[in-house]
Amino acid sequence: MEVVMPLLARFKLNNVENVFNDYVELETEDYKLRKLNKNDARDIVDIYENKDIMTYDRALFIKSESKARKFIEELNDMYEERERIDWAIEDKKLEKVIGLIALFNISILDSRAEVGYVLNKAYTNKGIMQYILKWIVDFSFNVLGIHKLEANINAQNAPSIKICEKIGFEKEGYRKKQVFDRKTGEYNDNYTYGLINDNWEIILERIE
Repeated sequence: MEVVMPLLARFKLNNVENVFNDYVELETEDYKLRKLNKNDARDIVDIYENKDIMTYDRALFIKSESKARKFIEELNDMYEERERIDWAIEDKKLEKVIGLIALFNISILDSRAEVGYVLNKAYTNKGIMQYILKWIVDFSFNVLGIHKLEANINAQNAPSIKICEKIGFEKEGYRKKQVFDRKTGEYNDNYTYGLINDNWEIILERIE
């Protein structure tokens, strides 16, 4: 009697672990995505001195270079602990860090990650973050082999919602009174957005 072995589904191997083994910098003619260093402290202050960011970003208000250097060290430590990947967004012509973008809450098992980003207020409404996010989506799907990217966005953050929707992220969920607004002392709603890699492959194999 022939014994039919059950099927096991597994995903195509992703390359996320390789990024933690060797930090990857990305570069175009105008921008470079690179690792933060302590010399970026002044630029970090320029980004986080905007009090509006307190509503949307979970980082504490940063108003001194000493706090900025500690913040940079913490992000780099989390990379070394293989918890998250943060890139500084450098304007190559200005030689200035104008924002940050990160992959975090990474699940190797499910091949999934959350993306987050912040931009210096002086550089908003110029299409920069939409361009950078699209770049990271392409890198995540086609180089890292990630199956799904997620973004959790404060419902009050209309610009960020607009950016995600333009790129193709779809609203998947709604969390009522999820995040605390340190400016108003109230709780805001949160939206969950997701984008799935259409080229994802599932492999079926026999269990021996």
